[in-house]
Amino acid sequence: GGFERGIYIVESHHVLLYRNEVANGGYKGIIVMGDNQYINLVGNSVHDNAWGAVVFQGSISNSIIQHNTIYANKGPRNLGAGLVLSAVPITDLYRPYEQDHGFDEYLYNMLDGPHDVVVKDNDILDNYSSGVYLDGAYEVSVIDNRIIDNEKEGMCLDFGPFGSYISGNIIRR
Repeated sequence: GGFERGIYIVESHHVLLYRNEVANGGYKGIIVMGDNQYINLVGNSVHDNAWGAVVFQGSISNSIIQHNTIYANKGPRNLGAGLVLSAVPITDLYRPYEQDHGFDEYLYNMLDGPHDVVVKDNDILDNYSSGVYLDGAYEVSVIDNRIIDNEKEGMCLDFGPFGSYISGNIIRR
């Protein structure tokens, strides 16, 4: 607690976040923004943050989100989900865009979203919004996750997440 953003990664490459606990933040736990590659979140616990847990926003590729526990995060809107992969245009890398997008852009122009990301073997539980929100992210693999008791929905595929592979997940309540 006592922070707005627990870990903030901007325009970086080859980063491993391994076995961290990020809890009780005034905003989000982990934020990755802009053009990033090889951002790997493995074995982290992200919980009880005020506006969602983990967000990847921008052209983020070749990344793995695996063996994390994401639970009891607040924030009822779409971008406050437990795990958000979003193509919402970034207007300022240091002030995350927190409104649902109201812009009018063709899906085939939306190439600055997260892509080539694997989300595997995570526990995503008891969040106030969705468990997983794919918002314009594409070519994402969501495999063997436990997505349980999230308030809004288990997983939302929104705004053109083409080429995604969803398999073996347990989604309940």
